[in-house]
Amino acid sequence: MTNQENIAKSEELKKHGNKKLSKIMTLALCGTLAFSMLTGCANTDQPEGGGSSMGGGSMGGGVQVPNPWAICETLTVAEESAGFEMVLPESIEEEDMAIKAMKDSMIDVEFTSGDDKISVRKGTASDSISGNFTVYDDVEEVETDGITVTTKGAEDLIYVATWNVGDYSFAINAVDGVDLETLTNLVKTVK
Repeated sequence: MTNQENIAKSEELKKHGNKKLSKIMTLALCGTLAFSMLTGCANTDQPEGGGSSMGGGSMGGGVQVPNPWAICETLTVAEESAGFEMVLPESIEEEDMAIKAMKDSMIDVEFTSGDDKISVRKGTASDSISGNFTVYDDVEEVETDGITVTTKGAEDLIYVATWNVGDYSFAINAVDGVDLETLTNLVKTVK
């Protein structure tokens, strides 16, 4: 065999060897990825308090962020957890409510009004506690029973309302939006 034939044969072996090595490495990486997905994603246990779209979740590395919300069976239990009382419209039946509380800081009550899902919050923070960071076309301040309420919405519907009374902040989130009259009635009765 000539020197050039040896070089050509060597190059041919390298090509096939590199292809084989490349296939082996690809298979090894796929296997590792599949194994990590099976072991890392199979854990469906939630941290104490359950999962929620409002906090909780996974932060890489398998570390779970604790969910600050506790689901409460009754408004009284939520009040005990939050450390203050909350008054809601009498028309809302407690069995129609989904009630959550953050220890020593906030109560969140979700209910349905017609086809709309509404959330009412009361908390000890001085900033907005709405949890809604959507930018709306219309942002206005309205007066209701001497309370200045900031409303956010579009096309004559209000999706978010926030206000403060004394040491407490309040927020209303309406998924489908409410009119000003409905909002005013809620603001007057939520304490």
